[in-house]
Amino acid sequence: MGSLASFTEKVPGIAIMNSEDKDSAQNLPLVTVVLVTYNQKQYVEEAFRALVNQTYKNLEIVISDDGSPDGTGAYLKELVDAYQGDVTVRYEPNETNQGLMPNVLKVNALA
Repeated sequence: MGSLASFTEKVPGIAIMNSEDKDSAQNLPLVTVVLVTYNQKQYVEEAFRALVNQTYKNLEIVISDDGSPDGTGAYLKELVDAYQGDVTVRYEPNETNQGLMPNVLKVNALA
């Protein structure tokens, strides 16, 4: 089995962060993660926390609720508004349900 260092040499974009660059994202490419939701209120906090707790330093999260009638959108807004970490989080909800693909295409365009 190869070492992690040899793996990262073979895979472009993979880097092991050491203590010197742990606090700096300036040399890392921006990674954008999108989260689309519809009627998932019971799961969104876990998904949100998993995303904002990533160790990669140059991370952006774009979230869009697709007009959920179960309160998912309002709960996501509370989570985003209360978040005070270093990750950039953008919440771009749909007021009415657009369907899965239009919602995915919208957040991909925002990424």
